[in-house]
Amino acid sequence: MGLDATRVINFRTYCSEQNAVTNFHYDKVPLCLQQCSGRKQVLLVHPRFRSYMFSGTNDVARRSWMVSEVKSVTVPHWNITLHPGDCLFIPPGFWHQVKSLDEFTLGT
Repeated sequence: MGLDATRVINFRTYCSEQNAVTNFHYDKVPLCLQQCSGRKQVLLVHPRFRSYMFSGTNDVARRSWMVSEVKSVTVPHWNITLHPGDCLFIPPGFWHQVKSLDEFTLGT
């Protein structure tokens, strides 16, 4: 297939319960969220809105001051629901918040 297994540097599994939220943040590397069980809501914000999202001058934290979905509607964003079998590519620098919608969710 032309894939180089040595380029896969990070593989994570995410298990969570209903209404668990990972608040807005961004990653410096590309991500693929693969949903295995349950549904998750992903709010995605383009990096061009970084000045509105960013919480300070500490770039190491990569966290936003936004801690609720209510505030996020003031910024243009995509609202995506992942179902089992779905995969979402998130480019580096895109702000994202993930919320579990079902009693048990599992993703990679």
